[in-house]
Amino acid sequence: MELKDGRWLGSVDTVILQMDSHGEIVDAFDQTFHLHLEAETYQKYLKEGVTTTKDIALRPNAIELRVVLRDGVSGTIGGTNVPLAKYFPPREGNMN
Repeated sequence: MELKDGRWLGSVDTVILQMDSHGEIVDAFDQTFHLHLEAETYQKYLKEGVTTTKDIALRPNAIELRVVLRDGVSGTIGGTNVPLAKYFPPREGNMN
């Protein structure tokens, strides 16, 4: 984040990918969050963190959900993988 004219400015690029058993992308969603925070809100977010939610319709052949975030100011990237098959076993007839 950058302090400019009394506000903290930044952005976070979000990509959510659904992957099949071959490692191919079967669905993708991306969104950029532009942040223009007052000092008080910035301090609150630093202390308490920030959450957001997104409803996703899982593809029948998706076995993994990959979430990637990119800091728009620094370019730093981080992500995580969620093994969907562990929590939502594929239904018969929907496998690759």
